[in-house]
Amino acid sequence: MTTTDAARDTKTPPVDPETTPNKVRRNRIPYGLLSIVAGLLVWEALVRVLQPSRLIIVAPSEILARLFDMIVSGEIWPDLSVSLQGFAVGYVLAAAVAIPLGLAIGASTLLYKLANPWVNALYATPIIGLAPLFIIIFGFGLTSKIAVVIALVIFPILINTVSGARAVGIDHKELAVVYKANRFETFTRVLFPGSTPFILTGLRLAVGRGLIGVVVADLFGASKGLGLNLQRSAQAFNTVDIFAVTLLLAFLGIASSAALEYFERRAYRGVKP
Repeated sequence: MTTTDAARDTKTPPVDPETTPNKVRRNRIPYGLLSIVAGLLVWEALVRVLQPSRLIIVAPSEILARLFDMIVSGEIWPDLSVSLQGFAVGYVLAAAVAIPLGLAIGASTLLYKLANPWVNALYATPIIGLAPLFIIIFGFGLTSKIAVVIALVIFPILINTVSGARAVGIDHKELAVVYKANRFETFTRVLFPGSTPFILTGLRLAVGRGLIGVVVADLFGASKGLGLNLQRSAQAFNTVDIFAVTLLLAFLGIASSAALEYFERRAYRGVKP
């Protein structure tokens, strides 16, 4: 075999543009979206064919039309704005407390042994049962919504943050000691980056609990809110409005979780060796 033949044989084979990563990425099939659309179509067909009582269930097309009308007419905005305020403020405050506290508990063996039984016991406590107490203490305004959201959101974030801090490898901590990093530098440059994927998982899991907290606070007493809207619709046997508001809450949860899941994937990619 000549040198030319050998060079020809060892050349990198030509890249097929149809199999490049970018092409594969463009052709990725959104199975989740297709599954949702298929489910809605089956639901729509069954309602059209079986024609059940409107007090029990209605077609997705009617629900979407009603939700669109609520948004365009502005009917839903007062309730939505109050619920979003309660959720956003409670969620941020819970995260601001849970993340530093979780990192501190996870970084200290003694603090972990002291706090872990309390965290597990409080997490297992049905906080929703205490919602009436929050209403009594804080009244029927926005503050009670925030308190209920904090009570439901703080523990998923705290527990995942503790797990993340404890999962940081001992070699990383020893490396910080070798480089004579103080506690603050170890906290911000070792513990927090290493725990970020766990923290984002906790934040994502807390979204659903926070939305539940808003609705529960409204059900026990409120002047405005999506939970109050649901309660009024139920009392009037208005099934369409019940489904429409529930669909809106589901969309808020899905959108928030999808955004956090995106950052979670990027964080996991960043900590790969």
